[in-house]
Amino acid sequence: MEYDHESDDGYSGRPNKSAAKREMQALQELARQLVELAPSELSRLSLPERVQVAVEEFGRIKAREAIRRHMSYLAKLLRDYPVDGLEELLGDREKKAQLETARFRRAEMWRERLIRQPDTLQDLVSEAPALDAASLKPLIEQAAREKASGVKSKGAGKTLFRLLFEAL
Repeated sequence: MEYDHESDDGYSGRPNKSAAKREMQALQELARQLVELAPSELSRLSLPERVQVAVEEFGRIKAREAIRRHMSYLAKLLRDYPVDGLEELLGDREKKAQLETARFRRAEMWRERLIRQPDTLQDLVSEAPALDAASLKPLIEQAAREKASGVKSKGAGKTLFRLLFEAL
């Protein structure tokens, strides 16, 4: 049998090393997300028992190098598990967290804006019609007085924030 140099590029039977590294890094990131989940969220996922036990064991590990090794082990276990659905669930969870953070920041921004410029209340009411301008006005004035006086107890500011957070 004659060897055909043109058809053999030398790499046909081997997996791409860079692609394998990228895949392993993605699995390690997925493992990191799993160990950050609360136990109640973890129980809702349908993980194989070995993966679930490995995630639970992670909480007991304190040494830095042991944490790194265990994360690699967890990624190795995930290699044998179809992670597409898991990635989607964790991605949805992350999107919800991002939306919640954006909502929190928006409520903070509106609170600060209302305290500095109380006349912007009508802009807020047009954006969130569920809010009652008449009940918010005294709360905004009280929060502005608390902020101006430098008093640590910011009851009105906190109450204003809660109302804005719920409405936005």
